[in-house]
Amino acid sequence: MKPHVPAAAPPKLLRSTLPVRVTREGKLFLLLAAGVGFAAVNTGNNLLYLVLALQISLVALQLLLGEFNVRNIQVTRDAPKRAAAEQIFPVTLQVTNLNRYFPIFSVQLRDIINNQPFKRSGYFLKTDAGETRTIAYRGEFPTRGAQHFTHIKVSSEFPFGLTRRTKWLALPHQMIIWPAHIPVRIPPAFRHPGWRRQSVSQKGVGDEYWQLRAFHEGDDIKRISWKTSAKMNQLMVIDTQSQTDRQLDVSLLFPENETSRSEDTERLIQIAAGILQALYQQGVTTRLYTPTARGIPGPPQSHWAQLDHLAVLDIRSAARVPAHRHPAHALRIHTSMAQPTGRSSDASPTRERSA
Repeated sequence: MKPHVPAAAPPKLLRSTLPVRVTREGKLFLLLAAGVGFAAVNTGNNLLYLVLALQISLVALQLLLGEFNVRNIQVTRDAPKRAAAEQIFPVTLQVTNLNRYFPIFSVQLRDIINNQPFKRSGYFLKTDAGETRTIAYRGEFPTRGAQHFTHIKVSSEFPFGLTRRTKWLALPHQMIIWPAHIPVRIPPAFRHPGWRRQSVSQKGVGDEYWQLRAFHEGDDIKRISWKTSAKMNQLMVIDTQSQTDRQLDVSLLFPENETSRSEDTERLIQIAAGILQALYQQGVTTRLYTPTARGIPGPPQSHWAQLDHLAVLDIRSAARVPAHRHPAHALRIHTSMAQPTGRSSDASPTRERSA
């Protein structure tokens, strides 16, 4: 008995690993080709056979060139880790042609976020062999939460637009979307019964060095260390140190009958974020209490922990916190503050003490 010999695999150049989809124009073209073929068989006209052969050759070229066009391609993404809701931020896509001799044409890149294609995309008309090109699009999310970038969809209809080749590249990335910014006015002379006096070194306007960190949206460009930024190939900011004796606990309260993602509750979270940012700008250190967390430190201990928590706070699982878990003299943020007033929120002393 002869030993079983497995069938030889097709040559690498003939193997297709990318899914193909016929476009609307391609369907019309194939329908036309079928009509020409039917007419050629019934009439025996050599001219019709010539036209049919030309159409079949175009389809073959479409399949062959379309496969090679997106096979050897590398894509990277540069997106921020944090942004605020309704705030525009840049997302940079970089494509590299790994072919040694042949360029690639008409390539479209689209991010897949939370298993859904994003509304904006990047398009590259031509990328030469070995060339790297970059394009940026404007990203924006209307609501707070965690946004998960999973893949980049690479597609091309080159050369004739009859079919679309698609390649999926796994590039996981997570963005934390903070609550939308609501300006909160806190008078400089404002004092709350919950002030705690304790000398604490924190980031602020001072002469002593505090820390060196990456540049974030909203930082003062005057504090950028250009020499260090050039060495590390990214913008770096020098924080100085100041002394403060003001500390305050902030409590975020939800009613028991509050529904998930209601307008008032979302506005309440936005106001809480605005108050925390306003206190931080005045050099006040804070600790945040919410139905699902207790005593989250703010700057300088944790630069973004409070806003990150507000971004992913799940209202449905946020049962009302027992009274003993709230500090007695905390600055309390409740639903009466969430009623629209047509102007920026005002954290005045009278309003806070009545909370």
